[in-house]
Amino acid sequence: MRRSVTLLAIAAAALLGAASLGRASGPRPSPGVSIDLPQGLFDPTPEPWRAKPRTRVGFNLPADQFAPLWMRVAERMRGNLSPELAANFDLFVYVNKAARGETAQRMYVFDGKKNFARLYDWAVSTGREKTEADKHGHLRASTTPVGFYELDPQRFYVNYRSHAWGDPMPYAMFFNWVREGEKTGLAIHATDVEALLGSRASAGCVRLSLNHARTLFALVKSQYRGATPQFAYDRAAESTSNKGALSRDAKGHVRFTDGYRVLVYIDDYTANDQLAALF
Repeated sequence: MRRSVTLLAIAAAALLGAASLGRASGPRPSPGVSIDLPQGLFDPTPEPWRAKPRTRVGFNLPADQFAPLWMRVAERMRGNLSPELAANFDLFVYVNKAARGETAQRMYVFDGKKNFARLYDWAVSTGREKTEADKHGHLRASTTPVGFYELDPQRFYVNYRSHAWGDPMPYAMFFNWVREGEKTGLAIHATDVEALLGSRASAGCVRLSLNHARTLFALVKSQYRGATPQFAYDRAAESTSNKGALSRDAKGHVRFTDGYRVLVYIDDYTANDQLAALF
């Protein structure tokens, strides 16, 4: 009898030992105590992902840095407009003449009637920013000056050629800008050297591809004729303002004339210089 009890005890001890080998080591939770795990880490159905504001570690950038590029351009142009300029033009053409940057050598066309909705975004070529000899041997500045410009309703040409440089200028729309007593030859027009679009390559005009120049020409001619505010004229300098100053009568009211309700803004803005310096 004693031998049977001993054998049973040995067998029971062996079974208990084998069972303990299959268990994980370490402390066990007491009965009725739950273990809190990070939410979603082991949960097969975690909470839906929630969008969070985008941030850059180590950078304190304004929120609009993450808006689409064209929206940032629209805000930059609007930020440079006086209330009168914003209210009295319907089409806004932004050109960045910078040599580098995320918007360099591009034109953006905005619909002022639709809260500056983007209509077009095109590559351009602006002036070479040099002093060089024209085809007659006269020294001229191939510069695209920064500022605000209206279009001259009397100088729209489907076919035109530069007198000074000899270059073809299809679909030319000249700026209504007098400098030192003479109308300037600055215009928006097509180029026959489209491979250079996106770089400074003109004698001062704003060049577009043939298709884009034709599109803009037709848009302006067909939809934007109307009463247009006159820019101020400095009689002493014999020059029209390109700073956005408007001509006024004796009572301070803005003078209007028949033209195109299109405002061109030439900028020189290297938008991503600050960002590039941080990386």
